[in-house]
Parts: sequence; C-alpha cells; structure tokens
Amino acid sequence: MLSIPEIFRGIKPRIFITFSLITIILLSIMARFGYQTARESYESQAVANTTRLCRLLAEKIEVKYLDYIQPNPSNHAFQYFRQILNDQKIRMELTEVFIFDSSLILYVNAGNKIAGSELEINRKEIKELEIKACAASLPFKATDDNWYLWAYYRLSSGWYLGIQENAGRLAELDKLAYTFFLIGLIGVILTFMAAAFLTRSITKPIDKLVKFSARIGEGFFDDQVPPQRHDELQTLQETLVKMRDALKEKQQEKEQILAQIAHEIRNPLGGIELIAGLMKEDLKNDRTQTGYLQKILTEIKGLKTQINDFLNYSRPAVPRLENVPLDEITNEIEEVLMDRIKSKKIQLFIEHNLQSVKFDRGHLRQIMINLISNSIDAVPEGGHIIITSGKKGKEVYIMVQDDGSGIPESVGSKIFDPFVTTKKDGAGLGLAICKKLCKENNASIYWDNKVDKGSAFVIQLNIEGNKALN
Repeated sequence: MLSIPEIFRGIKPRIFITFSLITIILLSIMARFGYQTARESYESQAVANTTRLCRLLAEKIEVKYLDYIQPNPSNHAFQYFRQILNDQKIRMELTEVFIFDSSLILYVNAGNKIAGSELEINRKEIKELEIKACAASLPFKATDDNWYLWAYYRLSSGWYLGIQENAGRLAELDKLAYTFFLIGLIGVILTFMAAAFLTRSITKPIDKLVKFSARIGEGFFDDQVPPQRHDELQTLQETLVKMRDALKEKQQEKEQILAQIAHEIRNPLGGIELIAGLMKEDLKNDRTQTGYLQKILTEIKGLKTQINDFLNYSRPAVPRLENVPLDEITNEIEEVLMDRIKSKKIQLFIEHNLQSVKFDRGHLRQIMINLISNSIDAVPEGGHIIITSGKKGKEVYIMVQDDGSGIPESVGSKIFDPFVTTKKDGAGLGLAICKKLCKENNASIYWDNKVDKGSAFVIQLNIEGNKALN
C-alpha cells in the first residue's frame, strides 16, 4: 500500500490534488461569502424596515393617555389603545404589536403571541433606549419554526412600544444556503473533472515521451515519434529525436565496424580451416598429427561461433512475424542437435498444447537452439529435457526445462546480461541474444531455478496476438 508521501511523488497526483484543493477552497470561500453577504444584506434591510414601521406606529400613539391604561379589558384606555394596535397591525401586516412599561410588564397587545417574560431577553437593549429612540433585535427562530424580528420604541420614561415582524425570507436564505451547497458540490465535481482533464493533457504527452525514450534506451531507433506539439514539451521531444538519431548513427557505425572486423577475421579463419582440413586428410594415418589438427579445427569452429554470436547480439535481423508451427520447428531443432542428444543418452520429451505462435521463425529457432543446447550441456548422462507450451492467464508460453545442475542464485539475477556464463568455455552471449530476440518479437523470457532439479526457461507472449492461432 502506498503511503501519502509516495502518492505525492508523481506529477499526475500532485497536479490533480493541488488544482482540486485550490479550486475547492476557493469555491467554499465564495459560497460562504455569497451566503453571508446575502444574509447580512437582508438582515440590515429587515432591521431598517422594522424600525421604520415601529416609528410610524409610534406616531399614532397618544403618549399622554398611556398613564390611564390598566391591564383590564374593560378599561377604556386599554380598549382605545388595543383598537389602535389592531388597526395598525392589520394595515402594516405585523405579526404582533404591544405596549409595555419600564418593568417589562405587558399591558396591551394586538395578539396573544407575546409573553412578558420574552422581553427579558432584550432587557439591556430596551433599558438603554433614549426617549423617542428605536432599536431592533437580531432575527430569531420562534417555537413555530418561523423567523421573526422585534423592534422597540421608547414612548416616554415609563412606556415602550414593541412590534414583531415576520422575517420569513431568512428561511428562504436557509434554502439558498442549501442551493449554495449544491452549487459548491457541482463545482467540486466539475473541478475534479477539470483537474483530471488538465492532468491528463499534461501527463499524457509526457508519458508518450517517456515510453519513446525507453524504447530508444532498448535500442529501438525506428519507432514512430509522438505527434508534434506546439508547447514547451516540443523542445523536449526535439531533443529526444536528436538524441535518438545520434545514437542510431553511432549504433550503425558500431555494427559496420563489427561486421568489418568479423569479415577480416572470418577470411583467414576460413583459410586456416581449409588448410587444416586438407592436412588432416593427408595425415589421416598419423593419429598424433591428426589429433593436433582436430584441436585446431575445433578451436576454429568455436571462434567462428563466437563471431556469429557477437554479430547476432550487436545487430539482430528485423523480425518478420509469422505463424510458426511449434511441432515443426521443434522437430527441426531436434534433428540439428540429435548427435549431441544421443551422445549423452538424453531423454527428450516434447508436449505442445499450442499449435503455433506469432514469431520470427529464424529468431525462434535460434532462441530454442540456444536454450536446448544449454540444457544439453547442463544435464548429466541419461538426463531429461522437457519442451512444453500452453496458455497461462493472459499469456501463452514455451518452456524448456531440464534436470541438470541448475544455475547458482548469485548468477541467476544477471543471467541474461552479456558475457555472464557458468560455462568454462562460454562467451556468455547465448542468453543475452535470446533476451534481445524476444524483445524484438514483443515477447519476454525469464528463468526459473529448480533447486536440485535443474532449470526452466520460459518464453512468454501476450495471448492477444496469439489467441487466433490455437
């Protein structure tokens, strides 16, 4: 499982997360600011409107008759002021209008929604009012789940007028907050989509350039260049193309030099081999001399094999993919190596579950000869070599297995590197050539060491290119 620091190492997650976080924070701030601004604007308007209504209503109150009020419905002053409050309540569309004294005792009200105890909440603000001054409370939510606003007007030293107005638009603002939340959520989703698109638009061409450079590193100089761009990455692409062309030129120079060296060595070797062969024929009755000549011929054959290995590793032929019948090519190789197999009395078992694979025929033949030759060298007299093929998951495979001495673990990790060998007289290029030819044919090869039971080499190919062949 990747840790958080490891997740942030890639360019793609860093761009995606950074862009998303910044946008989400900005959206959250904007949504909160928008809601808060709308609420404060409405509250200030509601307070101003309520205080204005409270002042207008106060002008209808005859202050000189207030001292005659008794909290008794039969009281004439009570009836007089209640009638005024009821009329103004209806006309101004208020939810409550009331008169109370400095002790916060309610004397007259136009409804039944106000209790004297409720005035205690704003005692301080009420007591601080100057005569003919007006103040309003903050909006509050009553027990009926509706929003209201109070305003107070000081009529005289001992009397106050109060009104209660419906602030229902605050409920709409609460709904607006939910709308802001939805807008923010949609914005977050769009942000993730935009971040994904932006990240992909930046990293996809980089990924293509990375793959292109990796193929250059593997020696594939003829791969198609990624599509031309018109941004900062174009400079990087042009640099990679120049590097590829320079490496390709050096590789061609190296191949030409190797080919020339091989040619210069092969010619005298061919002459020496011919003369040694003729001398062997002339001296066929002299066993001592013919023994020396046979050693010369054997060494010449080994040198020619090594020269061929160098050439095959340095510049393998371009693969020509075709459907290669496995039974047919295995029988060919068996015939080529039959003398060596018989000389060690090796038991060869062949069991193919695949009819054919898509491969360059010459390349596959060379790989199989190298692997089977190694197995012949590794197994003891009377040993076993098994050649099988089949399907495993999304891959098809060809396996060459033996019960020889195996490969030491210390060597196994680099067994496919050039010039690594466990043989006393080996050049160490056989398996390196196998690996290179597998790559040329979009295949892979790996080694599976069977402790005390020999080794197994497996050639793997993607099933997509081979599923129609079997």
